[in-house]
Amino acid sequence: MGDAIPQIGIQTLIDFWQEGEFPFDKLEKFYTFDQVNEANKASNDGSVIKPVMVIDQDYVPGQ
Repeated sequence: MGDAIPQIGIQTLIDFWQEGEFPFDKLEKFYTFDQVNEANKASNDGSVIKPVMVIDQDYVPGQ
């Protein structure tokens, strides 16, 4: 249980994405604190799966 082979699993996710079956670009989106209502709306309407609130204005996602 929980085992994965990255060489297969990652390629499978890429294949799903190319076929339009895995919207990884919707998995997360970063919002500033003043965008809390926009983040909530996006979460509720399904346009974003995981809205992430960034409180520290100096934080840069991915760095």
